[in-house]
Amino acid sequence: MSSIVYMRSKNGDKVYAYVNEKTESGYRRRCIGHIDKVTGEIVPNKERGDAPAVATRSYGVNLLLRRTSDDNGLTESIQVIFKDSWDSLMTFAFFTLCEGFHIAGLERWMEFNETPRMWPLSVDQANSIMKDITQERIDSFFRVWNNKMRNSGYILSSVSTERIVSKES
Repeated sequence: MSSIVYMRSKNGDKVYAYVNEKTESGYRRRCIGHIDKVTGEIVPNKERGDAPAVATRSYGVNLLLRRTSDDNGLTESIQVIFKDSWDSLMTFAFFTLCEGFHIAGLERWMEFNETPRMWPLSVDQANSIMKDITQERIDSFFRVWNNKMRNSGYILSSVSTERIVSKES
């Protein structure tokens, strides 16, 4: 049977009421309120509301990639050529660089990472966007990007991202 225990606070101005609860390791006290000085009755504690929903997202690597792509003119060049889907392409590129997983992990990754695309991108949407990328659009992108990066001294080849091509070639 539970019993109510009364305890005075350290500075002695309030008396609190506790109920003893039996647990496996013995008894535990839970505060149920304080004693009103005038009436002598227990004034219950305020009800605690639900904790606010918390969303945790990773920003670090994605901010670095975004800053790098902005500094190198990639973002602006992709926006020119892929007007409707540039944010999805950037998100997919960030996912590939960060995780290297198959596209099936994209939706889950977007839940926890800040990306250029602010709403979820399903695998089907990603596949349809990838189908819209033609060799002509890729060549146009590199032409636009080359014009933006003319003074930097180097560009990437559209044939291989592992090979650096000099500006003169």
